[in-house]
Amino acid sequence: VADLWVDPAARRHGVGRALMTAAAEQANRKGAPELIWAVFKPNKLAVEFYERLGAEYFRELAFMHIAARDMTSG
Repeated sequence: VADLWVDPAARRHGVGRALMTAAAEQANRKGAPELIWAVFKPNKLAVEFYERLGAEYFRELAFMHIAARDMTSG
């Protein structure tokens, strides 16, 4: 899952859960033991949604970021 976004009008109708379930089913078919994703901590609604699914923070993982333009000469 690169990005999970549900239109506000469709929220609270099971769409997000269905998308995460589909991702988990695909992971199971491919033999992946777990799903790992990033969440923008200030997005409290997303954090609460994932916690309701049973997700926990993976504290050992830290994401890094750099602008692509800073890594190129042009």
